[in-house]
Amino acid sequence: MKRLIVHQNYVVNQTLKGYDIALVELSEPVSYSCYISPVTLAEADGDDFIKGWECWATGWGRIRTNVLLPEPQTLQKVKLPIIGNKDCQHMYQNRWNIKTEMMCAGYKEGKKDTCRGDSGGPLVCKKKRVP
Repeated sequence: MKRLIVHQNYVVNQTLKGYDIALVELSEPVSYSCYISPVTLAEADGDDFIKGWECWATGWGRIRTNVLLPEPQTLQKVKLPIIGNKDCQHMYQNRWNIKTEMMCAGYKEGKKDTCRGDSGGPLVCKKKRVP
């Protein structure tokens, strides 16, 4: 790793304050394969993430409440649709302050989600290209 760039407004141990994002600059180029491919970052002027878009979260966090990822600690992934922030706020019954710089993904019925240890990990969405 050459450099870690953490968002200037991020406060450690206060992820609900927002800005839980960072970029890693690698010291060497990556060799792409059928398992490793690039993703496009959101536009600086504010790509809109549309409710219902298919996204994937990945991480090495817990696999259930209080259950650590067992050896060999294989990277986990889960498909999650984008949820509108108003719907998200309602789902959490205003327990969390979902801010405009935040986004929600998941299912109203639950059962599929990220877990403790996945915070700050990537959420990759399949954006439909405009011709």
